[in-house]
Amino acid sequence: MKSDLHRSPFTLLELLLAVSILAALMALASGALYSFIKTWNLQQEEADNLRYFYAMERVADKVIRNMIPIHHLNDQDERKAAFLGDPQLMITAYRQDYQKTKNPIAYAAIGLRDDKLWIQYRNSPVLYFKEDPLPQSLNEELLCPNVADFSILYAEYENGELVWQKDWDEDERDVLPLAVAWIVTLKNGDVVKFIRRTAGVSYYSSFGRRNDVKIE
Repeated sequence: MKSDLHRSPFTLLELLLAVSILAALMALASGALYSFIKTWNLQQEEADNLRYFYAMERVADKVIRNMIPIHHLNDQDERKAAFLGDPQLMITAYRQDYQKTKNPIAYAAIGLRDDKLWIQYRNSPVLYFKEDPLPQSLNEELLCPNVADFSILYAEYENGELVWQKDWDEDERDVLPLAVAWIVTLKNGDVVKFIRRTAGVSYYSSFGRRNDVKIE
């Protein structure tokens, strides 16, 4: 009798079939892993965007809603509003929660730097007409990275109509804007807008009247 000890336990066809099944299982596993990683990355990106959105929302509520017309003397001893309204940079004074801080008034600057939206702030005045608009002594907080563009609009009454302007002429006006809008364009193409009415700008509480138009 011939011995079966040296006969291969698998035929070539069986080996090829086994390899094919293994390759198919590996392809399925790699596809599922890729899909999982892609979904995870998308979820992380959405979570990050939501966190940045809430950060900008919080600052809009904290700063814009509480902007107040604070005046300081310039080098010529003239009263000048501590407010700068440029198309991409805003510096203003605002009220803080007096129950949470010993300083009821703070100063903030919001603008774009290195494709990132920042808020910089301190309790002492930030006087753009007497010093560097953004001195090194400011604290800062990142509001949103990966920003392609950032623009600010300022609302005012002109001839009885509300007009949005890209630049606020501080020399011609002794009041704050009626409202401020931030338009943030992210690098992924998303556009986020924040619009808030400002404090201290009614007919009675503003420094000066707005075309004799009473603002409720």
